[in-house]
Amino acid sequence: DVRRAADRGLGADAGQLRRVVTNLALNARDAVGTSGEIELYACAPLDGHVEIGVRDTGSGMEPATLERVFDPFFTTKPAGKGTGLGLAVSYGIIKKHGGAIDVESIVGKGTTFIVRMPIYGYAWPPSRNMPAYRRPASSS
Repeated sequence: DVRRAADRGLGADAGQLRRVVTNLALNARDAVGTSGEIELYACAPLDGHVEIGVRDTGSGMEPATLERVFDPFFTTKPAGKGTGLGLAVSYGIIKKHGGAIDVESIVGKGTTFIVRMPIYGYAWPPSRNMPAYRRPASSS
């Protein structure tokens, strides 16, 4: 639940974080069409951040597209299907909250967006009793 995560130290506005995750999930849905898979995950690596990922098995993106993917008004969708603002707005929200977003894509295999948000009040080094959480293995 995004609200609980935001309340537990992310220092993020829950509504804005929900908007980011929803936008990434909707883009993944559009990428896979009627066939394919979408995976959403969250983990907390032992570095004071929470990682949220959205992975799809869509067509992937060419390097030229990846270079512009966060540019305002840039879209690969047909006219009338998108404004090209979703990823630009998401990028701004994440940066405003001290986080980072990255994208990995392989043409013909799919795309993964990775959001990293700082956990405020995180004690370093972590307790030896704290379990390690890792990003799920890539399916590509």
